[in-house]
Amino acid sequence: MNWAVVNVAAFSFALFIGTASLVQGQAGKAPDARPTVSLTKPIDCGTFTTRLFSDSNKVIFQLSTSWIPGEKHKGLMRYKLKAFPEVTGSQTSATDRQESTLDEVLLKRVHACDIFLHLYDSDGFMLRSINVSFTFGVDDQARVRDLFTNSSVQMDAQEYRQFVGNVNAPGSWNVSWACAPD
Repeated sequence: MNWAVVNVAAFSFALFIGTASLVQGQAGKAPDARPTVSLTKPIDCGTFTTRLFSDSNKVIFQLSTSWIPGEKHKGLMRYKLKAFPEVTGSQTSATDRQESTLDEVLLKRVHACDIFLHLYDSDGFMLRSINVSFTFGVDDQARVRDLFTNSSVQMDAQEYRQFVGNVNAPGSWNVSWACAPD
């Protein structure tokens, strides 16, 4: 047996093991790296309540978002926005029907308006203004019960992170509108 060949093989194997351990050490996370919440998971952004018309009830807007990655900063922010009338105190069945009709009229008025969803970073600077196109949500008797949209806009991860923020400094949102005079 040639000991020179065995020694070269042993040295090469030791060098390979040493190099592999160095590569593994570099592949780990930095000590100060903190895990982040996945941007692709749906986030309930809460509600925004406002009175669009002085002669009607308030409308509640409810928003949820998530993010879909894309190549070359072409990701998408998905959003679901729902609008429905604020429920007022207890009603009798006769006034329930009247209130239901008034709610339907209100939602049809809102649908006729241009509605804009505004997204802000944690410092209150506007990131986006999105013109929202609502669809009627109807019940089994074809009465309008709410308005909704389920859409997306191009947004890179950095901009979405600015909107989402963190527990101590979240972003915010609201809605504005432009309606034709009655």
